Amino acid sequence: MSKPHVIFLVLASMSILHGCCTNKVLSCPDGRPVTFPKNAKCAQKAYKYVASDFEFNLNATVDILDQMNIGTNNTGFKKTTKELREKLDQVSSNYEDTIKGSFLALSTDPCNNSEKHYALLTALSKENYEYRTLKDNLESSKGMQQAQIEAARAFLFERGKKEGRAMKTVNEKLNGFYTSNTTYPNTLEELKIPETLVILGEKNLEYTKTSNRTYQLIFAGEDYKLHSEDDKVYEGIEGATSKINS
Repeated sequence: MSKPHVIFLVLASMSILHGCCTNKVLSCPDGRPVTFPKNAKCAQKAYKYVASDFEFNLNATVDILDQMNIGTNNTGFKKTTKELREKLDQVSSNYEDTIKGSFLALSTDPCNNSEKHYALLTALSKENYEYRTLKDNLESSKGMQQAQIEAARAFLFERGKKEGRAMKTVNEKLNGFYTSNTTYPNTLEELKIPETLVILGEKNLEYTKTSNRTYQLIFAGEDYKLHSEDDKVYEGIEGATSKINS
């Protein structure tokens, strides 16, 4: 995705409010000017505007998946499209919950939440680009079942790699935090990597600081259900992480 497109989405969220939902501008203690929705109602309106293109591409992709299953008896094909639809729903839920909350947080405490908010909007824009690419690939191979299933599997494969990289980043940041502070953080938010956490879905992560020297981190895995057989469990001790299940 081009950089201008990402920046446009970030700036658009701050510029589309009009009428009774005007923006406010605040000069923060560090000199940064921050533009933010003036209240919770305006924050919700800004969220709906920014999420509209994301939701359009998601819904359009789901519609294509539904059409792909009409009239086919190929069980492997149906299995793949079902897995993809479930993954899209999970990813959408991650972003909806996190970014909706981010707009509200920005409206109540703009100086402390602006950098996290902009990082999340950039992550949403990148995710939207991947959705649009998937939609275009499925549409361009309409009527070619093998090509469509390959496009679906490629998306799922890349999504798995993306989540794997995100988990690696979280563990590295946890150990970096320990190296700098001789203790692990109390929460993952202290790592200041919102764009990484939203990829995984904060509700799909369970972080526990078991002592100043140790932590346990659980990721819900492909089924996005914590405390199931698909959990990925990591333990950190004094700046080093090991995965304790396969």
